[in-house]
Amino acid sequence: MAKEYWVCIIGPTSRDNLPDGADFPMRRAAQEAFEKVTGHEEETCWSGWGYTPKRVEEILKICAK
Repeated sequence: MAKEYWVCIIGPTSRDNLPDGADFPMRRAAQEAFEKVTGHEEETCWSGWGYTPKRVEEILKICAK
């Protein structure tokens, strides 16, 4: 079976009062859950702020294909 990626988009929120590295706890939680569910570490894990609602809509359209 071909390998696939799981994708999660969550938000929105304002970054105005978030500390530097605020995405790390969420990314780490996803990594830990991935490992628990699949039984192995991920090959890649990426996260980041700054996506606009328009960009998220574009990504979701691609993922829905």
